[in-house]
Amino acid sequence: MFRRRTRDRARARASGQSAWTPAQLGAALALWLDAEDADTITLNGSNVSQWDDKSGNGRNHVQATAASQPPLISAAINGKPALQATTAAQFVEIADGNPTFGTTDLDAIAGDLHSVFTVMNGGNGTGFYQSNGGRAGIGYGKAGGIGSAGTFVVGLLTHDGSNVALTPPRWFVQQKGWNGVSTNGAANNANWHPGALSTNAVVGMVWNGSTTVATVNGTLFANSGAPFTSPNQNAPARIGSTASTFGGAGTAGGGNAQVGEVVICGTALSVADRQRLEGYLAWKWGGI
Repeated sequence: MFRRRTRDRARARASGQSAWTPAQLGAALALWLDAEDADTITLNGSNVSQWDDKSGNGRNHVQATAASQPPLISAAINGKPALQATTAAQFVEIADGNPTFGTTDLDAIAGDLHSVFTVMNGGNGTGFYQSNGGRAGIGYGKAGGIGSAGTFVVGLLTHDGSNVALTPPRWFVQQKGWNGVSTNGAANNANWHPGALSTNAVVGMVWNGSTTVATVNGTLFANSGAPFTSPNQNAPARIGSTASTFGGAGTAGGGNAQVGEVVICGTALSVADRQRLEGYLAWKWGGI
């Protein structure tokens, strides 16, 4: 399907038509970060201190602490630039606005509809180990890390809660993604798809108020279960890491995970719009 959409884009360009971009999502677009747009990146040397929002909503992601500023790798995802979280302490974030994104805070509750898509490389499996949670390369995350104390995360889970490598690693979407108490919440996450280390992907999800539809490279996740309802308020949203200000849990992230683009909508995208967005991201980032 991605290949067909790529051909459609080529035809549109040849005929002089404007190619589809996330801007055409209109008022639904809550956040759009694009590392290929150099004008949106503020550097401190080779590290990123601010990543500007292209949605028009001014939801820029910042990092004022020099030691925590992630490097910008010029030829990262298929030769295109991306932020790299070498450690879990490197990230850019937007402070909690309660809710953070207009009408949504990435909560798994009925009234908080949202869609989140990332272009990322999950890293090499050397991310920060969170006890009983595991290790993961984080594309986008809210509070509490991964596992039973975690809230919203999109990324690549590489190790379980006992720090044992998962074979294969798992692309996952966490919205407290299991029911009941677990000492190995990461491995028991209900929404995941087989993945691989150091691999590029378009990973995303749509929450319609009752169901999570998660995809990797346009394919529905192999495993999908009901999220566990939990609020994410009072914690920043981060790229490359998660926050430690919810539930007393530690951060997660690092492992040289890379993020090239993030698109968040304050609605549950239709199937048609989800596929347009996935096709755009796949085409733009080198035919992922």
